[in-house]
Amino acid sequence: CRQVMFAYGQIHYHLAQGDETVEAAELRKAVAEWGKLVNKYPQAEESSLALFRIGQIYEEKLGNLERALESYRKLNWGSWQDQAQRRIAEMTDKKLELVTERVFRTNEPARVKVTLRNIEKATISIYKLNLESYWRKMHRITGIKGLDISLIAPNKTWEYEVAGYQQYKLFDREIEIPMEDAGVYAVNVGEEDLEATTLVIRSDIDAIVKTSKKEVLVFAENMLKGEAAPEAKVLVSDGARVICEGETKDDGVFQGELDQLKEANQVSIFVIRDGHVASSLLDVSELGLSKGLSSRGYLYTDKPTYRPGWKVSIRGIVRDVKEGSYLVSAGAAYKLSVLDSRGRLIRGEEVRLSDFGTFHSEMELDGNAPVGGYRITVQSSDDESKVYTGNFQVERFQLEKMGLTIDFPQRVYFRGEKVEATFTASYYYGSPVANHPIRYSLPSGQSHTEETDAEGKLKVVFDTVYSQPSTVLSFAGSIEGENVGVESAVYLAHLGFSIKVKPSAEVALSGETFGVSIDTIAADGKPVGKELALAVYKKTKQESHPILSRIPWLSNGRPGSSAEVKVEEHNIATDVKTGKVVLQLDLEEGGAYVLRATGTDRFEQPVSGEGSVTVSDDKDAVKLRLFAERA
Repeated sequence: CRQVMFAYGQIHYHLAQGDETVEAAELRKAVAEWGKLVNKYPQAEESSLALFRIGQIYEEKLGNLERALESYRKLNWGSWQDQAQRRIAEMTDKKLELVTERVFRTNEPARVKVTLRNIEKATISIYKLNLESYWRKMHRITGIKGLDISLIAPNKTWEYEVAGYQQYKLFDREIEIPMEDAGVYAVNVGEEDLEATTLVIRSDIDAIVKTSKKEVLVFAENMLKGEAAPEAKVLVSDGARVICEGETKDDGVFQGELDQLKEANQVSIFVIRDGHVASSLLDVSELGLSKGLSSRGYLYTDKPTYRPGWKVSIRGIVRDVKEGSYLVSAGAAYKLSVLDSRGRLIRGEEVRLSDFGTFHSEMELDGNAPVGGYRITVQSSDDESKVYTGNFQVERFQLEKMGLTIDFPQRVYFRGEKVEATFTASYYYGSPVANHPIRYSLPSGQSHTEETDAEGKLKVVFDTVYSQPSTVLSFAGSIEGENVGVESAVYLAHLGFSIKVKPSAEVALSGETFGVSIDTIAADGKPVGKELALAVYKKTKQESHPILSRIPWLSNGRPGSSAEVKVEEHNIATDVKTGKVVLQLDLEEGGAYVLRATGTDRFEQPVSGEGSVTVSDDKDAVKLRLFAERA
């Protein structure tokens, strides 16, 4: 019953929207219905919201602020009590906010926007500033609120009285600031308890600023005339000191290379010409300094790893740098050194670069060479700072006398099928390891030991009936008494195949044909031919109910949901060899569409895949779209 009574009030509140002739009457009916709810069911959650909504109507719709406060003050229960307390504090406290929304040109009056509540009169004082001096001291034009204007005599002061003042009401007013020409003023608005200060700039100049860690570029433009601003003074600061002063040229451009920018975290620019100013502050803390190209060398061997006694072929490619480009220094001499794993020099010679900037050399390792990492070093004979390195490994390989492999007739299975794994044990020279115990583990976690047959084989069967689809089944085995093991896995698929749907374009024009590519892929990743149905659905948005959506316990905070409406359907079949098919579609009505292909696998399980496309027509909210053909 409480919720029904609340809904009656919400109906009247909805009827008041959009019709000014009945708005006030319907709002009062809503207040009356909710008032009955509050009186009949005090302390209830529905009554808490009802009383809060009554206060909102009085405050925002009917303009009866006294009644609004009275309603908020009565609300001392339920989840809406805190919001009511915040509204009380907001309405009863004094409020003073002062904002300059933009820079003003000399062909328009300068204004500030002031927001007031519970302030009937305020004093306005304006102070003409030398912004260049302020910028030289602060290295920015922000922070004007910290300026101690009490020590400065204002250029003008006057009293401002809020027209139509009403207690508790919020007023937004624009106040014109008297300025004869270009300039900068600090504007202070205050009363007994509160004050606010803002900066007002009247200027026809704007500046575009680009900077790097090496140079700064400034373009100054007279926005009123739409032309460059020559001979404008440009000041550059790194945030702590002025590092450059200059002027724009006839084209309004100032460009300067500054070494101080390398260590700067921010760059502040100030531009002034005949009282017209512009400023910009850029964060360059994350900019890097380009180091340019450097000489490079790449050393490598014909194999990554060698055995003692083997021959090692060493090759190298070297490039120098000249005037910002890589250069081949044909005939340049380099000292080649090879150090073993113990840091001992085992080879040293001079090599010269070929016409292609390469060199090669060969050496034979000692039969007792120590194992480990070997280092190759190449150093220029003319410049000892040019050093390039490479490496290779020396190891002693010992073959196991036995080997073990595991094979499966296929790599993809389905639940209920049996997996047959074959372990094969053989000597390194190829003969089978017959009648030897093999210890193996199954995907279920069980372990067993069985002997191989005369051919060195052991067949194991695993039933997948208790396994979960879409999992990997791992098998492992080892030869008893030998340090030889093997591990492999198969995949237990859920569906027999998958479907991919891809339109030729993300956006298509109304009435124009576009292609839709459909691929069917078997569980083992190979293409497969299937019969499918491709349905085209248009997405439609279901609007929220205008009344129920405003009732929290009925809407549950959910926005309007979307639905799909089937537009058309096509029966298709993918190619047996390629698993592909391309269908041509043309859709007239604009909107978002879902292209959904469906079929069934050999276990009669439904399989689906989908793509999406947007159709643009005359009603498209996006008025300009760029289309590009795919090569």
